[in-house]
Amino acid sequence: MKEIIKTNKQPLVSGWSVGTDPDNIGKDSGYPLSPTESARPAEVPSAIQERFPEYCGVAWYWCRFDCLIGGGDRLILRFGVVDYMAEVWLNGSCLGSYEGGETAFEFDVTDSIRKTGENLLAVRVINTCGKDIDGIHDIGPSLIGAGDVHCYPTSPHDEHTYDYLMKVGTGMRPVIISEYGIGTNFNVIHEARMFEQYGADPDLCDYKWVREQSEGLKRDFSKFGFDRVYPFPETMLIESQRLGARQRTLGFNLIRANPHIAGFSMTGLLDHGMCGEGLWSYWRRWKPEMFDAISDGFSPLRFCLMTWQTNAYSGREFRVKASLATEDALRPGRYSASFRIVRDCVTVWSKDTEIVIPGSMPLAVPVFDEKITLDVPTGKYTLLANLNNGGSPTGEKLDFYITDTSYLNAQGTSVRVWGVNEKAAAFMTSCGVNVLPFSGETDLPVIVGNPEDHGDDAKWNSLRTAAENGHKTVFMQSRLFLDHPELTAKTGFADFRCVYTQDFLYHKEYVPMPHPIFDGLRPGMMDLDYVSTVFPHETIETEASPEPICSGFVTGSIWVEGAYRSSYSIAEWKTGRGSVILSMPYVLENIGDNPIADILLINTVKYINR
Repeated sequence: MKEIIKTNKQPLVSGWSVGTDPDNIGKDSGYPLSPTESARPAEVPSAIQERFPEYCGVAWYWCRFDCLIGGGDRLILRFGVVDYMAEVWLNGSCLGSYEGGETAFEFDVTDSIRKTGENLLAVRVINTCGKDIDGIHDIGPSLIGAGDVHCYPTSPHDEHTYDYLMKVGTGMRPVIISEYGIGTNFNVIHEARMFEQYGADPDLCDYKWVREQSEGLKRDFSKFGFDRVYPFPETMLIESQRLGARQRTLGFNLIRANPHIAGFSMTGLLDHGMCGEGLWSYWRRWKPEMFDAISDGFSPLRFCLMTWQTNAYSGREFRVKASLATEDALRPGRYSASFRIVRDCVTVWSKDTEIVIPGSMPLAVPVFDEKITLDVPTGKYTLLANLNNGGSPTGEKLDFYITDTSYLNAQGTSVRVWGVNEKAAAFMTSCGVNVLPFSGETDLPVIVGNPEDHGDDAKWNSLRTAAENGHKTVFMQSRLFLDHPELTAKTGFADFRCVYTQDFLYHKEYVPMPHPIFDGLRPGMMDLDYVSTVFPHETIETEASPEPICSGFVTGSIWVEGAYRSSYSIAEWKTGRGSVILSMPYVLENIGDNPIADILLINTVKYINR
C-alpha cells in the first residue's frame, strides 16, 4: 500500500498522456472517461506537436493522480495556460471551459475530486488549424466603427504615416490602437539551439521549422557577403533585434504624442506564431535593448521627440517636434522645459519654452513644432529634452543624422543615361558629372532608369556590347524588371528575377558590404529610419553568384515559402571586361530630397567611372 503524504498544494506534473481527435468525435465517444488506445505519454507543460508533429486541431490530455491535499478546504484546480480553448472534465464531470491561450484559469473541484483513490482529469484542447472547429477559427471578423485602430503601415514609415498616427481620433471620441508594432527577424539560430538544449524531438514541427531556416542562413552567410560585415550569422540576427528596439521607441513617440489615443495594444509580447513580432524571443528571452525601450515607452510621463527627416541636410530646413505625454502625472499648471541638439558634447541648437498642462489634463500636450536649419558637419546628432520643474519624464533623447554636401562631388566623371528622370540628371550635372543621353553608344558607362522605349532591342544590344568592351551599366529602378519581367533576358543573363515583398510589421533587413557605393554612409545593417524612403521592397533573386554589394535576408516571414530567404539588393555581374549592376534601392525616386539617395547616386557614378 503506497503512503499518501498530505499537502496544501499539488502540482500535476506527472501521469499525463495526450491523444488526437482529428474528426472531433471525442466528447461523444467517451474520451472524458478514459484515454484512447493511441494516446502517448506526455510531459506538462508541453506542446501537442511534441508527441504528434505537424498536428493541429482537437487534442485531448489525460492525467491520472491521487489527491494529496488534506483537510476540509475548498480545492481549486488551476491551469497556467491552455492554447487556445480548453474544456475540462474531472472523473467524468464537466467542470467548464475557458477560451484564450495566454492567461491562467481555474475551477472549484471540491465536489468533484476523490479524496481517496485515483482521479482522472481530461482536458479537450482546440488548437486551431485554419478551419472552423465548434465555431472557432483563426481570425475573427472586423467590426467597423468599434473605436479601435488596427494599424500596420509600411516600414519604413513616411511622413504621411507620421501625421496619421499623431492625428488619428481627432474630432471624434478617443480611440484605441488595438495593434501596432514593428518586429525583427526571428533569431532562428538561438531558437534552434534552445530546442536542442531542451532535448526536443528533432521531428517536432516548430524545431524542424527553425532548424531548416537556421541551416539555410548559415549556408548562405558567405555567398551573400554577410560574413564581410558580421563574424557570425547570429550576430546579424541579434543586430536586427537591437534595431527593433529603436523602431519601437519611434513608434511610441508617434502614438504617445496623440492625446486622442486612449489605449495601445502592442504587437506583440513574444515571438509567437513563429514570427519576429515580439518583445521576447520564442523562448521568453528579452530581445537586446527591448526592456529599456518598453519601460521608456509606457512611462506615465515621457517626452515624445520627432524629426520628420532622421537624415537631414546641413543648411536645409527640417522639421522637429516635441510633445509631452502625461497620464495624470503632472498637475495642471505651467512648467519650464529646455531642449538642446548636441554632438560630441557640443550644443549646436537650443530652445527654452513653457509647457502648459490644462485643467482637462489631456493624455498629451504639444510643446513645439518647428522647422530648423543646422549648418553643421556630417554626423549623428542628439535632440535632448529636460523638464526643469515638476516631474522627470523619460523619452528625453532622439538620435538623428545630418549630412553636408561634401560627398556630392563627382568632377571629371561622365555617364550616359537612359530613362533617368530630369531631376536626377540635373542633380548629377550639379555635382560635376558630364551627363549625356544614351542612344546606343558604347563609349561610356550607362545608368538606366525606367525608359519608355524599353523594348528597343538595338539599345539593349549596345548595352551588352559596352559591357563586353569594359564599361559598366547600372539599372537603378527596380520597377523596370518588376513590371516587365521579360526584359531580364535582354540583359544577357536571364537567371534573375525581381520580387516584391511587403515590409511592415514583418520586414527584411539589408546589409551593405564595405564597397565604394556606400562610402560616407553609416556601416552595418540598414536602420529603417536612417535610410527612410530609400529602403526598397523589391529584391533580386538568382541561382547565380554575382558580387554582392548589398544583400537582404528575412527569417520567420509569413510571405516567403519556408519562412527564410536571402537575396540581393545591389549586385554586380561580370560580363566580358565590364559588368552589369542591378540596384534596387529607391535612389532615383528620392534625388534631392534624401541625402542617402543623393550619396548613393554620386558614389555609383564614381564607381562605374573607375
